[in-house]
Amino acid sequence: MARKAGFLVLLLLLSASCGVSRTTSGFVLGDRPLPADFPKRAVVYLCEADTSLRPDVIEALTGAMAGVGIRVLDGGKVRGMERICSGEGFSQGNGEALRDNMGVEGIFVGNFTQRRVEPLLLTRFELKLIGNPSGALIWSTKVETDHLASTANVKTIGVRVAEMAVESLRGDLFAKAKGKK
Repeated sequence: MARKAGFLVLLLLLSASCGVSRTTSGFVLGDRPLPADFPKRAVVYLCEADTSLRPDVIEALTGAMAGVGIRVLDGGKVRGMERICSGEGFSQGNGEALRDNMGVEGIFVGNFTQRRVEPLLLTRFELKLIGNPSGALIWSTKVETDHLASTANVKTIGVRVAEMAVESLRGDLFAKAKGKK
């Protein structure tokens, strides 16, 4: 009986440890209002993502951003995007070509990682919005979750953290509008 009770307490503690953490930069615009030319066409590029999850995460981001009013193009088809992930930045010429040829006004760069630390699966998703062609950081968020590894569905978790990142964007975009009512 004592073993069963101990096992139940351990299970409850592990379940309670599963959770979500979200941090957002808000907009890196100081106290100024959002500009009227906030990016409406953007490219999405995932840096460190499992190749089997990449299409699902990009699809989740694309759908969620459409709800915010941003048309998303797949950055995997754009030359030079991997330079952003390595910290070199995006060349001015590539940014101008994206703007002129495809109408891209912003670049969403996502870093998606998952790792197992038994008994948990830790998932981290960082999403940044970089202005194009300026290269300036406009906004960023970080979503971290942990789930019991034995019951975690990697694909579902990946899609969910991407959606949560866009929920942070939506919250930051429309927070000022709510405060004015």
